[in-house]
Amino acid sequence: MEVQENQGKTALIYAAASGVGTSLIQLCKFMGIKSIAVASSKDKLDMCKWLGADEVINYKEINTAELFTQEIMKMTGDKGVDYIIDPICA
Repeated sequence: MEVQENQGKTALIYAAASGVGTSLIQLCKFMGIKSIAVASSKDKLDMCKWLGADEVINYKEINTAELFTQEIMKMTGDKGVDYIIDPICA
């Protein structure tokens, strides 16, 4: 997949501070995909930003589906996301 194909694409990455999640942030950056990292603490989200996440969400602070959706829509200019990645798969 070429970087040009990914322009304007956005990925929502759950468990973004995990080993797989941090790799996904970097892969998105490499592929030209905007990433929104989801984790449970400021420290974890700071690390995600350091690794290249474009946006971050603390799911403990935005803890309802309605607020979460509103935040995603605000971050994406009401477009939503193209990919939702959940490495936990539980």
